[in-house]
Amino acid sequence: MLGRAYGLTCDNLLAVKIVTAESRILTADTQQEPDLFWACRGGGGGSFGIATEFSFRVQPLSQVLVFGVTWTLPKAKAMRLFKAWQQWAPAASNAITSIMKVGSRSDGKLSLRCIGQSAGSESALRHELDGLLTLEQPSAPLNIQSLTFFDAVDHFSGGWAYETNYFKAKSDYVVNGLSDSGIQALLEALKGAPAGQIVALCDAYGGAISNVPSSASAFPHRDPQTFCIQYFFQLDQVG
Repeated sequence: MLGRAYGLTCDNLLAVKIVTAESRILTADTQQEPDLFWACRGGGGGSFGIATEFSFRVQPLSQVLVFGVTWTLPKAKAMRLFKAWQQWAPAASNAITSIMKVGSRSDGKLSLRCIGQSAGSESALRHELDGLLTLEQPSAPLNIQSLTFFDAVDHFSGGWAYETNYFKAKSDYVVNGLSDSGIQALLEALKGAPAGQIVALCDAYGGAISNVPSSASAFPHRDPQTFCIQYFFQLDQVG
């Protein structure tokens, strides 16, 4: 939720200590083992050894704003709102990171919920969201809360009361937005799915993430208009 403000976790990694398969203990940073350091910033998967220590750049942050707003719309209006979100979200103020969750409803309409977090002011956040709010009438009003950083973590994660669910998810990266036919195909597929069981979660990138050259680390998805789309399927019961 702070990626657009401060970059990805791998962008803030300053050094990593690794035990290799040959039992060598290496410290990788921009000066020592630079190729290994490049790979560790986005390569992941434990492919290069066992990491035993990380050094990170930290950011001063006491309070953040969390927000959420929901629309219940027929497909044509849902298409218009989604298109507006994908144009706005990756290009919004760097302080704002937003997610658009899209799923079906039992009444045949689509549910679109935009949630997110801002490290900026409430007035700036409301101004940024105004384009979406005026485009289509929300089914529930915009909710904005000022929370400490750790309270915001609990807000999104569910804290200690989080539910344990069986699910399957697969992600793609979308560069320069989905075409009209792409949006239509996505919404049509979601409409045909069981209500509330399959959703598309779209996470805006851009911002500080796009300030890092795509060749600077093993994570290349740095285009300013990029967002990540996750197809999320939740099982109610497992037989």
